[in-house]
Amino acid sequence: MTSARPTPTLLPADQRELLRMMNDRTAPVPAHTLTAQLADAARTHDRALALVAPGLTLSHAELDARAAAVAARLTAAGVIPGDRVALAVEYGWEQVVGALAALRAGAVCLPVAPGLPRPARWQHATRAGATAVLTQSWLTQRIDWPQELPVLSVDEPGPAAPPDTAPADGRSATDAAYRLDAPVSHRAITTAALEIDRAFRVGPGDRLLALAPADSPLALYELFGPLLAGAALVLTRDIDLRDPGALHEALRTHGVTLWHSPPALLGLLLDHLADRGGKLPESLRLVLLGGERLDPALVRRVRESAPHQPAVAHLSSATPSGPWTTCLETGDLAPEWRSVPVGAPLPNQRAHILSETLRPCPVWVTGRLHYGGVAAEPPTGEEHAPATVPHPETGEPLLRTGLFARLLPEGLIDVVGDETARISVRDRPLNLQDTETALAAHEDVHSAVVVPVGRGDESLARVRLHPGATAGPDELLAHLRRKVSPYLLPGHIEVGGPLPLTRDGRVDRARVTAEAPAPAAVPAAAPAASAPARDEAELLAQVARVTCRVLGIGAVEPDMNLLDAGATSVELVRLATALEEELGLDTDIEELLAFPSVAVIVGRHLGRRTAPPARDPLPPASVAFAPGSVPPAPPAPGPVPPASVPPAPASVPPASESSPLTPPAPGPVPPTPVPPASVPPASGAAPHVPPAPPAPGPVPPIPAPSVPPAPRPQPPLLTGIGARQAFKDAHHGIRHEFDATDGVALSGPDDHHLTARRSHHRFDPGPVTLPDLAALLGALRRVRGPGGEPKYAYPSAGSSYPVQTYLLVHPGKVTGLPGGSHYVHPARNRLVSIDPTATLPADAHAEINRAAYGEAAFSLYLIAAIDAITPLYGDLSWDFTVFEAGAMTQLLMRTAVGTGIGLCPVGTMDPAPLRRAFALTDRHRFVHALLGGRPRTEAP
Repeated sequence: MTSARPTPTLLPADQRELLRMMNDRTAPVPAHTLTAQLADAARTHDRALALVAPGLTLSHAELDARAAAVAARLTAAGVIPGDRVALAVEYGWEQVVGALAALRAGAVCLPVAPGLPRPARWQHATRAGATAVLTQSWLTQRIDWPQELPVLSVDEPGPAAPPDTAPADGRSATDAAYRLDAPVSHRAITTAALEIDRAFRVGPGDRLLALAPADSPLALYELFGPLLAGAALVLTRDIDLRDPGALHEALRTHGVTLWHSPPALLGLLLDHLADRGGKLPESLRLVLLGGERLDPALVRRVRESAPHQPAVAHLSSATPSGPWTTCLETGDLAPEWRSVPVGAPLPNQRAHILSETLRPCPVWVTGRLHYGGVAAEPPTGEEHAPATVPHPETGEPLLRTGLFARLLPEGLIDVVGDETARISVRDRPLNLQDTETALAAHEDVHSAVVVPVGRGDESLARVRLHPGATAGPDELLAHLRRKVSPYLLPGHIEVGGPLPLTRDGRVDRARVTAEAPAPAAVPAAAPAASAPARDEAELLAQVARVTCRVLGIGAVEPDMNLLDAGATSVELVRLATALEEELGLDTDIEELLAFPSVAVIVGRHLGRRTAPPARDPLPPASVAFAPGSVPPAPPAPGPVPPASVPPAPASVPPASESSPLTPPAPGPVPPTPVPPASVPPASGAAPHVPPAPPAPGPVPPIPAPSVPPAPRPQPPLLTGIGARQAFKDAHHGIRHEFDATDGVALSGPDDHHLTARRSHHRFDPGPVTLPDLAALLGALRRVRGPGGEPKYAYPSAGSSYPVQTYLLVHPGKVTGLPGGSHYVHPARNRLVSIDPTATLPADAHAEINRAAYGEAAFSLYLIAAIDAITPLYGDLSWDFTVFEAGAMTQLLMRTAVGTGIGLCPVGTMDPAPLRRAFALTDRHRFVHALLGGRPRTEAP
């Protein structure tokens, strides 16, 4: 019988090679147990410093002797190789000696937090089968253990072990060395420790400030990594673990060279230094961070706080209680990174990103992270080892993690979510890390955490602001509405002080969840009298039927992305029109274009539904306002459940509010007054008659007012499809009071010349020819006028021409031109290759444009060299730059008509990835983009 195995998705050859290179790193497999290698290191570095603690300093030989003495006491108490020894100690040198002693006796070290309640502590020890307890003398008076367990104090003197006592093998019953939530083998700990030591040249001259308690997974490196390399551990007092001043003093006093902690704990120290104008000590050469998401801003703060640039590495593990399995030494931080990637697998480890059907995910595609190699090898003789699944092609056992990740083109793993930090909306899981990252991008936010609360379908955000920042929950919620799906909006945003930390320095998400306020009941809006509210299932079914008919598809799931079903922006607008006409559902077009799904349409209408509107060609009276009138105030913002309130117009924002490619925010622009003719008269009122045009003659000057008038109130944004279409049909940009006034007739080109230009949103798969593309881009070239002066076919303020054009070619989509990035050199009228391997992630574009981007043969990016115009026009430079980009776009659109190329203007995208693709600098600002290819022939 043949075993069923999922058919793998064949990746492109270059991506398969990328995976092979990432996973093809091997190193000699340790031949001995962790215990034996620690003993070898102690003999090799016997006189070197091994441990520094308050009141105690030990060499490697002295530390080994202490551990041997405690191990002898364990053996005398009946501990044999393969037993489990509970290590219940508070932070201090005793955790180092106790862990080494348990291993030397051949036992599995079982850390138990002494602060646990008695039932939990006893259960932890008895369920794991502990046969003895190692603790501290003062704890024996405070906590008790089952009578059958011998209890030994690590700090109490005992008989010295014979000088040549060899450590026990420890492999007679199990090859586990340490047990947290799951057993960890000697080989797994040794592999991680030795490879990190080797990668960063850790040696006898190094000192690591050990901050993790014994029951933390971070202790797996802190306890053993430095000792295997002959380096020293520095421990402070337990009361100083959350005192950044004391930590800074320990770093400085003891010449610490290695820092190893979660990012949050390092952030505590950096905040302290920033408040006092201090710096990290010059001795610090390496910063190892892991255990939670690493914000690129923290890496930059490390470099700013150090007299010289220490190496900063990001580490990650395959399981919450396992040793490190991946590593990335951060160099230049890519501007598109929202979080620092966890890097590539350490030697003898392998990583795979697979779909839920166990198919390999292509580059940039999110899947579940799986590990092979040492990480997937369970210790022998241990129960409850993590289950594995077979690799879809090789059959290799893989450890299925709770992390969701994607592979970057550089061969790095980018973790984008964690199954413990997700909410479920209609059985569809959504990653809260997206919300967390978006909050962190707000300029006022120092740090943020978002956790699931309630039944798992809601979330809470806790935010700490920078000193002096004033952003409140309403502003932060409005910020999120522009960044994430409506389903990811937290039901409550709490702005407060520092985030709580766990005992090992990670953000304490469990505590944030436990302290969450009870969810308040949100009353549903009263349904309109003309039609009762429908239940969710009925409304979903009705909207789904209309959607299938409009899009011409057989079936649709509530959370299906309609773009994946082939919908275009035009079809989405048609769908919104049909829903309003047939079901009375006013659809927020901006929201639908950003998050196209049936569930998003229905979500904002649950509990409130109006009857189908009358077929009135004019918008309601609130759409336009006569001069002097005041529109109704919009509802006050606040933390409202996402399903009940539509978000503000959504787009794909830049990675950071301070991104160098982000255009400066425009200042407030007062709304243009709408003439009375555009306002529909009230029922029964006489129609408005526009005033006669002014008589010809001199126009008297308008005196300047002595007091500036108050700014006109901004009219509310129109979201209903009917209201928006009616507003557009009214053509408010035309002065209708002159519609009946005689004038001089103008002639011009035939209508075909004007109507030939159009935007194309879908492209055929065939390639564009290089001659056609050259004809298009040649319109931007610089020529010489009759007098030899440089001339362009479009204007620029002061002839400065700061807007540059960049081309990204999709591989194989332009005949005669390789893929990658190019600069359009206007003076030479040539394409200059920048990076033949350059690509852009599809999610750099707004979701509504991703299908077009995927079909396009190429894309053009208009990017301003802002310092080419600022010295001439100062604050007006950006305005003139935008005008120039508009003229270039119009020129390209008209030229494209004669080349057979279709163009789709794109005004909104995440510009951060452009920096690397086009080798840009801080002087560059993204302005506009166009997607191009062979236009798809639409069915009539």
